[in-house]
Amino acid sequence: MVSAIIVAAGKGARMKGRMRKQYLDLSGLPVLGHSIMTFDACSLIEEIFIVVPEEEIDYCQNNIAYFRRRSAPGFCVQRP
Repeated sequence: MVSAIIVAAGKGARMKGRMRKQYLDLSGLPVLGHSIMTFDACSLIEEIFIVVPEEEIDYCQNNIAYFRRRSAPGFCVQRP
């Protein structure tokens, strides 16, 4: 079984923006959505795990997870 791990726990502090960079719009989709769709398109990858801060799991499940067409991605919590 081949798994992909997307680490999306960065704060984007250098960008000094209101929103973390993984959620910023890039050609109509969040950056993280593009990453998920790219891995999802690879037939060798059977599961995708996304590492996010604990307080963002609900946001990702409601706004990001649907970019995975084959099955919902798993979420892992970033611990300090």
